[in-house]
Amino acid sequence: MLSGLREGQELQINDLQMKTMERLIAHCADGTDFAKQVIIWMLRHTHRLSDEVALHIPESIPEGVEVADAMHAMDSCGGKSHAHLLFPLMGSHMMFIHHCGYCLDPLPGEFADKGYTLWLSRDWYNHSVPQLKLDMKAIMAIDVEAIRKG
Repeated sequence: MLSGLREGQELQINDLQMKTMERLIAHCADGTDFAKQVIIWMLRHTHRLSDEVALHIPESIPEGVEVADAMHAMDSCGGKSHAHLLFPLMGSHMMFIHHCGYCLDPLPGEFADKGYTLWLSRDWYNHSVPQLKLDMKAIMAIDVEAIRKG
């Protein structure tokens, strides 16, 4: 539990804190720029860490493994960045979670294939969070270099 907060209570995150979190992710030693684009895109869908989200990246997108590997490294004691520690520093119980395979019900018009399921969630492998529809155009529009420069 975060110090000074009641069970389940979280701090309100402001826009500056979210921009700072994006910048720290962009500078993170773990992960490719594509992986950082996806993670930042997912972070933006949490509405300043208030909403949990999940995303499935199908195996037809070979870079999906880069995102899962980055999320694992950011959350691992074996990683270089320990970026998962940003969440409690922000007053959030949110976590990076990843799984090889499709762990959610497929979205309408999609089918369950191999690939990677990723979460920004407060609970491990949470099946009740909203599932984002992969939007490669929006993801590719995130300029990681510009975020690094601030």
